[in-house]
Amino acid sequence: MKDSTLSLLLALGRPLSPAYSALMKVRAWAYRRGYLATRRLSCPVISIGNLSLGGTGKTPHVLAVANWLKSRGISPAVVSRGYGGRAGRGPLVVSDGTSVLVS
Repeated sequence: MKDSTLSLLLALGRPLSPAYSALMKVRAWAYRRGYLATRRLSCPVISIGNLSLGGTGKTPHVLAVANWLKSRGISPAVVSRGYGGRAGRGPLVVSDGTSVLVS
């Protein structure tokens, strides 16, 4: 991204920051009070990354964490929409744990 484009995005986004912050505080309060539902899962979950553009190093980080877990005898499952992906189709099994099924 060019510096001028980034500067423009920052200039446009900065005035919205206080409103976004307030909205996130209200959202957190609603979760704490039970107004918004949460779900308990039967397994631990590690979330890597957030809403950001590509090129921030999420994929190598996911691979490193998955390999670290495997080295400790834990079988991780990775859920991803993929680069530029959309959550329109159902789940696609990429690996069975021993070989890559889809790339």
